[in-house]
Amino acid sequence: MNRFNERHADLIYHLFHANTWCSLGYLSEKTNYSKSTIWRDLTFMNDDLPEGWRIERHEMKGIRLIKPENGTLECIWAHLKESNSYIKILGLIIFQNGVSITEIIDEVHISRSTVYRQINKIKEVLETAGVCLTKSPFRLKGDEKKIRRFIMQFLEFTDRILYFSDVDTFEIEKFKTSLLQETAQFSISLHMGALHRLATVMYISNLRISQGCYVSYPKHVLEEYKESEFFDVSKNLFRYMKKCPTRDIQLNEILFFALYLINEKIPVNRSADLKNVRTSLKLKSDERARLLFRLLSQLSDYVGFDISQDDSFLYKIVQTLRRIYFDFQLETDTRINTMLSFLSFMESNPLFKAIEKITNSIFPEHSYSSKPLEKVQVFEIFLLVQAAMLRKKKQTTIITALICRTYIEMEFIREILHYHFGNQLSITVLDHTDLNILKKNNTFDLVIKTTGPEIHVHHLPVLQISSFPSTAELAEIKQFIDRYFWEQLGIDPVILYPFQEG
Repeated sequence: MNRFNERHADLIYHLFHANTWCSLGYLSEKTNYSKSTIWRDLTFMNDDLPEGWRIERHEMKGIRLIKPENGTLECIWAHLKESNSYIKILGLIIFQNGVSITEIIDEVHISRSTVYRQINKIKEVLETAGVCLTKSPFRLKGDEKKIRRFIMQFLEFTDRILYFSDVDTFEIEKFKTSLLQETAQFSISLHMGALHRLATVMYISNLRISQGCYVSYPKHVLEEYKESEFFDVSKNLFRYMKKCPTRDIQLNEILFFALYLINEKIPVNRSADLKNVRTSLKLKSDERARLLFRLLSQLSDYVGFDISQDDSFLYKIVQTLRRIYFDFQLETDTRINTMLSFLSFMESNPLFKAIEKITNSIFPEHSYSSKPLEKVQVFEIFLLVQAAMLRKKKQTTIITALICRTYIEMEFIREILHYHFGNQLSITVLDHTDLNILKKNNTFDLVIKTTGPEIHVHHLPVLQISSFPSTAELAEIKQFIDRYFWEQLGIDPVILYPFQEG
């Protein structure tokens, strides 16, 4: 769906992150658009930015984005999407379930030829989601589960806040309260943000039911789940659901919600769940354990450390893969990823490409799926790996010798270093008479000294700082820490946020 406003989104992204003047050449290199296209787009965009935002252009300095205090990328992207004619047309198709060329022209205020051109592009996007578009009046057509999945992604992509005012039987706050009460009765704990996601699922169900469109599952799936506590919770929320013409259809709609509820459940005991996962990995007790072992091994080889030893990563990657497995088996997509708009900017990252290659080599061979993981699923694994690498970087400790001239200077500088770098520098204070310790003790990684007699320790890097360390001197220490981490793991800094230039 990023294809609907990718040029404008790309320009805003790079201007926002640069946070300074950028040349047309720089923007052209980053976005792969011509300078004339960029100049024309910037002229158009500047007339459509929200209050507090503007694009400045200077013949010598280039272009820069001026943003208000607390302005975020999501804020300006949401504004651009609101005025995007593709998004407006798609919204009409989804919510009116049948819209003509004339109605689109009247609502969006564009020419008939523009409508036809944009409809063709909308068809291309829908086809990638496994959904078709009927001829005018335009309606979504295809597998109902895929249509609902697409609507869910549309709502997330457009950053819509759902008040559900157009579904008179659905009261969002009462629904959330009832859902909490019902899940509590069955001791079901839910993932962060699950209440809103499940409210969105119920909203979409009601929307499609009101349009006469229903989901259906094989009878054996209904039989498998209808005695579960998830199905019972869903039945107890029946009063929030639109009524269906037959009992069988209603049961399938209840099952649809129950399946989403299942994938929002978290294990009752995190420690016990981790223990079971580690045991299954050790024994390779079933096919999924073997797949997970292969994934973790190949990821560890790439990032340079045993990523499975990170409990937070292991717990969350298992939860993610369970959900992916569930989605593949029952064609139910439980993702609402608030970071979806950033996907297109991460696809070229070497780590993203590596994860995509690793997962594509593992999962199609087995029962997860007959096809590779989707890019959104790869993106989620990419984000989990990024978090694990950042934790690893934060935990990296550099054994540092600090050589000062006086105890007052030592006290001040040690606290300055601790303030800026925390436990990343494990500091041992030495004096100039202790230089032999540096030669005898092979545990040191770095020497930091204030001005004074030169010291020569050929096997150790020496950084000299002022008694009142400057910003540049502190930045040099940070660069050393970063470089030390990359070299220790043997990784390219371009793969790790904030994605250093190679």
